[in-house]
Amino acid sequence: MVTKTPSNVIQLKASRSSLYVNINNNTAKKFKARQKDFYLRDNNLKGFYIRVRPNGKKSYAVEAKRFGNGRKQSYTIGDINLFSAKQAREIAIDNLQQIKSGKSLSAEKNKQATQDKNIQTLESLIPKYIGIRDLADRTRQDYQYRIPQQMPTLIKKNIRELSADDLEAWWIKAKAKGSREVCLRYVSALLNYAIAKQYVTENVAEHFRKGILGGIKQRPPKTRHISLKNIENWAYELVKLSHPHIKFRINTAQDSQGYEVSDEDYDAVFDEGKEVQELEKLWSKQKGEWQDAANFNYGYWNKEPTITATQRDYILFLLITGKRKKESADLTWKDINFKEYTITLHKTKSGKVDVIPMTNLMWHMMTCRNESPYKHPQLVFPNKYNSGPINNIRVSLGKICHVAGMDFISDHDLRRTFATMSSECGLSKTDTAILLNHSMRDVTEGYIQRTLKNKRDNIEKIERLMLGHLHGWMKVYWYDGDERWCSDPLPDIKEENYYY
Repeated sequence: MVTKTPSNVIQLKASRSSLYVNINNNTAKKFKARQKDFYLRDNNLKGFYIRVRPNGKKSYAVEAKRFGNGRKQSYTIGDINLFSAKQAREIAIDNLQQIKSGKSLSAEKNKQATQDKNIQTLESLIPKYIGIRDLADRTRQDYQYRIPQQMPTLIKKNIRELSADDLEAWWIKAKAKGSREVCLRYVSALLNYAIAKQYVTENVAEHFRKGILGGIKQRPPKTRHISLKNIENWAYELVKLSHPHIKFRINTAQDSQGYEVSDEDYDAVFDEGKEVQELEKLWSKQKGEWQDAANFNYGYWNKEPTITATQRDYILFLLITGKRKKESADLTWKDINFKEYTITLHKTKSGKVDVIPMTNLMWHMMTCRNESPYKHPQLVFPNKYNSGPINNIRVSLGKICHVAGMDFISDHDLRRTFATMSSECGLSKTDTAILLNHSMRDVTEGYIQRTLKNKRDNIEKIERLMLGHLHGWMKVYWYDGDERWCSDPLPDIKEENYYY
C-alpha cells in the first residue's frame, strides 16, 4: 500500500507490527524475520503471541495487565523449537492467570531460574529434555540409560563447569566406540537445550566434536542380510528346529512344561568363554516328544525341535513383512482384522499407521494363533511367561545360523533381507519403501498410493522367492492347512477363494 505526502512523493506505508492468527505448530514457519520485531497474536487466547526478532529467533510469550487493569507485564515462555503450540498455550493460560491475579511472574520465575542455573547437571537435564521433546519411546529410554552408563562421573558435574578437557579424558577412556559417539550426540542435544534455557552460553560438546575431534565420520550403513543364495538353507533350518503344529506332539499337556533355554543361559556360555558347541548341550535340555517326522511325506522337523511356536511365528512374520521387531512384538488381536484381511501397526518409527494386507500364509498363521488353546487374550506374540510382548529371539536366531553354518543374523537383518528380496523380485524403490513403511523423501512419492491388493501381491512374490516349497509346507505342518498346499503343482487360487 502507498501514501502520498504533501510534496507528492510516494512512500511505502510501514507494515504492521502485529498480525492476528490462529497459533499452531506451523504458524511461525510461515513468517520470515523483518527489520524490526513483530508479533503473531493468537485469535483465541488474548495475550498469547509469538515474537519474531530480526535475527530470526522466534519465541512464545504472554502479555497482560496486572489485576486486569494495572501495569502491563510480559513474559517469554521459550523458543518455538522447544515447545509445541499446545504446550505453549497451556503454559500461557497459567501465566496469564497469575499476572491477572497480581503476581510478579517475572520476578518469581527469574528467581527460580537463577537457582536452577547454579545446580544444573546432565543428570537433571535428561528428564526435562525428554519430557518436553517429542521423542520415540526407545529414544527416551536410551537417553536415560546410555548417558549414565557411559558418563557415570560427568553426568553429576555442573554443566557450567563442564569443559572440553573433561570430554577429551572421557572420550579416550570410553571403550565402546559406537556407543560413545551416540552419547556425545545426546550430550550435545542436552547442552543446546541448556543454552535455550539460558543455563549456559555455549555448547562444549559441539566445540569438542568439531574443534578437537574434527568431526565424527558417519559410519557406513549396515548391509548384513541373508542372500538369495543362502535363504533356502536358512529357511530349511528354521523349519527343522521349530515345533510343528501341536497335533504332531505326543502327551501335549505333560510336555508343555518342558525347560526352555533362556537368554541368560545363552549369555553365560559366551561370558565364560566356552566354545560354541556348548550351546548344543543347552539345547538338549529342552524337552518335548514329537511324532517321528519320517512317518510323513514332508516331515522335516527334528526329533527334538527347540524353537517354540511363538518364536517361530514371530521370526517368520519379521522375515515375510520386513517390519521392525518392536512394532511387530506390540501387535494385539485388536490390530488383526479377519474380515478385511489386514494387520495394522499403529506405533511405527515413521509415525505413519502401517496397514499390511494378509497374504495367504499370514492368514494361515494368524488364524492358527487365534484358534490356539494357548492364545494370549491381548498379544499376538507374547513372551514365554505371558507377561508381555516377546522381546528377545537372539537364542532362536543363533540356533538357526549355527546349524546353517552362517554368521549370526539379527532380527533387523531380516528386515534388510526382505528389502533385498524385494529388489530381486524387480520391485521399484518406491514399492519397497511403501512395504517397509519408510518415510517418503521424494515429494512426488507422497502422491503415489498403492492398493492393498497390489501390496499383497508384492509381498506374496517376495514370500515365494524366499521360501519356495516351504511356503506351502508351513501352511500344512505349522498351521494345519489344506494338504493340497504341499502338492505339486500348487492349487490354482482364484481371488474370491484366496483365503482358505
